[in-house]
Amino acid sequence: MVLPKPVLEFAKQAQLNTLKSASGHKLPLLLSKLPKVESGTRVAQYRWKGVSDKDTFWTVTRYNLRGGSHGKVYGRLTWKGKEVTNQPDELIKGAIKYNWRLVEHQ
Repeated sequence: MVLPKPVLEFAKQAQLNTLKSASGHKLPLLLSKLPKVESGTRVAQYRWKGVSDKDTFWTVTRYNLRGGSHGKVYGRLTWKGKEVTNQPDELIKGAIKYNWRLVEHQ
């Protein structure tokens, strides 16, 4: 049975909305649930809720997942509108320790 295209699109959007509104996931698990993660996906720690999503976030540049819930994630940090990462790829510390949420998926 093949589902109609609008149903498939609704299911994809519902999955992304669930990831955005959830109380948080560990970062490797969050990335593994996305249909396709490309460079430029923005994520933020759930505990940063008081800070604007437009100003404070990590931009994922690359990642290496092991088993879906573990792995290393690299990116660039933008804090209050200023990019504070000195390297093009910096290891995102706390990827497994803190809960994360999706800010923008490209």
